[in-house]
Amino acid sequence: MRAREIISDRDKALSGLLRFRATLDASPDAVFLIDPREMKFIDFNRAVEEITGYSRDELLKMGPGDIKPLFSREARQDLFESLIQGSGAQNTLDTVHQHKDGRRFPMGVKLSVFEQETGEPLIIALTRDLTVHKKAEEKLRESEKKYRYINEELLRANRALKVISAYGIAIIHADKEDELLQKICNIIVEEAGYRLAWVGCAAGDEKKSVRPAARAGFEDGYPGSIKIEGREPAGTAIRTGSPCIIRDIETDERSAAWRGRVVKRGYESVIGLPLKLRDNPFGALAVYSTDKNAFDSNETKPLMELAGDLAFGIGALRTRSEQKKAEEALIKAYEQLEIRVRERTA
Repeated sequence: MRAREIISDRDKALSGLLRFRATLDASPDAVFLIDPREMKFIDFNRAVEEITGYSRDELLKMGPGDIKPLFSREARQDLFESLIQGSGAQNTLDTVHQHKDGRRFPMGVKLSVFEQETGEPLIIALTRDLTVHKKAEEKLRESEKKYRYINEELLRANRALKVISAYGIAIIHADKEDELLQKICNIIVEEAGYRLAWVGCAAGDEKKSVRPAARAGFEDGYPGSIKIEGREPAGTAIRTGSPCIIRDIETDERSAAWRGRVVKRGYESVIGLPLKLRDNPFGALAVYSTDKNAFDSNETKPLMELAGDLAFGIGALRTRSEQKKAEEALIKAYEQLEIRVRERTA
């Protein structure tokens, strides 16, 4: 009688599995039925053979460990046991499956417990190939990154152009050199949103120091009243006559000697632009940004034009000042001549 009951229970279980598999064969997702005790595949639908590359006979001799090399037997046992006991184990996870040819691909897995009529539990693993999904996510991330990069470039170029626009008004109304320098620094910070802007003039000493002449923005004592040595961007620009661009102060080797003074103030990148009269550098414009990798070509070009225009404006003011002094000297000399003439004819 006991043998008959065992055979009956086995037939019922097999019948149930066959009906279950027939239903799932139409599904595009791979469905595994797993014996959690033996860690073997009991049954699966046709999609499993297509996804794994193994034949049905091969798969019936295999278990989860044969297609999930990164998932240890101990981890599988703990997971299955928790699911069976209903202790709140995670029943959805992203994992990696391995094809028969060795290729590995991402899979999303949803696990559930199926209790057979015999009372023995089986694990149902509903799996979906995430390759297309992952590629789509990657493309989306790349598109977002590219969009952010382009948007940042446009913003940087736009703020540099704002400086150019405001500069024209400043130079028209400037009467003195120090006023013009201060207005430019203010515009760079207030209109374009840079962290710090300052203009320095060559001190003409052995250290090739740069004496700050105007500044605006967050300085916290920098450059303050100290003389910036020629190794920093402003000094380098004066010494070489070319722009000095450091797009990442923390990693650029050229900033090693003075990095500590500027990083703690939030400066991440800097550009030093020479100011020239008759091709001879006499000073520099230094602009600091809180953005890493600022001052690309789109942002640098307008600032270089600004430095050229600023130098021209300074030259014009100096020429105007010299002319005014010459006129005043001429008038004074003429007045003195008139006095002497009157004295002689008196």
